[in-house]
Amino acid sequence: MIPVLMIAFPVLISQAVMSQDQPSEPKPQRQAPKVELEIVHVAHSDAMELAATLHPIFGRDAAIVADTHTNSVILSGPEETLDAVKAAIKELDQPAPARDAAARVTVLDVRHRAVGEVAARLKEALSAGRVAADLERSKVLLSGSSAFLLAAQELVRAIDTPQPAVQVEFAIFHATRPRDPQAKDEESFLVHYTQPVPEDLQTVVAELSRFGDVRLLARLSAAAVEREDYTLGGAVGGSVKISLSGRIQSAAENSVRMTASIQILDVRRDERQRSLFHLQTSITAPHGDTLILGTGPTGWNPGEAVILAVTVAK
Repeated sequence: MIPVLMIAFPVLISQAVMSQDQPSEPKPQRQAPKVELEIVHVAHSDAMELAATLHPIFGRDAAIVADTHTNSVILSGPEETLDAVKAAIKELDQPAPARDAAARVTVLDVRHRAVGEVAARLKEALSAGRVAADLERSKVLLSGSSAFLLAAQELVRAIDTPQPAVQVEFAIFHATRPRDPQAKDEESFLVHYTQPVPEDLQTVVAELSRFGDVRLLARLSAAAVEREDYTLGGAVGGSVKISLSGRIQSAAENSVRMTASIQILDVRRDERQRSLFHLQTSITAPHGDTLILGTGPTGWNPGEAVILAVTVAK
């Protein structure tokens, strides 16, 4: 079935039909954020260098000026921004190791990975300097010797790589056994919403033949990224609603570790939606292999089942 996208266009009313006598209401004025002024004394670092480092990060929202006479940083701006600047100064303004009396400060952009994760990795691997994370702007602030900064830059370059993407395909099959003509069980309505299995899934169906006559109910696929959630959904004939979601936990060279949750609803009557199939699981799927995740729960018509198959390709 081809999905139909319905777009509602707003109705435009000409100003000519509006009453000229109706007074216009004054537009509410947006209040400017309250500006705070603070002076932060720098104990272990050079205030001028700190201000020069922090200005490209926070300069759009706050004024950051160094007072070289008192080795302080003067801050002016909204309270929320000043809190972030002070937190960064606190992380960076730490005593330098005895072997490095001239610590330097630098900022690195994190483009592909979570900046908090990158900062944590840096803290675990390097102990000779200070590391702070700017979560909002996805930057890592570093303070330490030239050797520390060089090592940190190399480590960030190694960590901050594009996350692996994988192609995940879900095939949902409906299986029925031959009905006993004398039995009182009604034929499942799902039979009317299935289709013959395509050629590329015939090998999978051959393995499922023990469940009876197997037909394809739905086929969904998505490009998913490591450590991110995926969500899929659709409807078959306006009567069967399918929802799929999960997370790619890790994508190795030859396999993918992931979670999957699927629910199939009978929505022929909106006020009486009935769950037909629900499965939650965690799997490790080798690339190119097809895994059978589950069959229909008890309570269905005798011999009837829904079977979910997952295939992962890098």
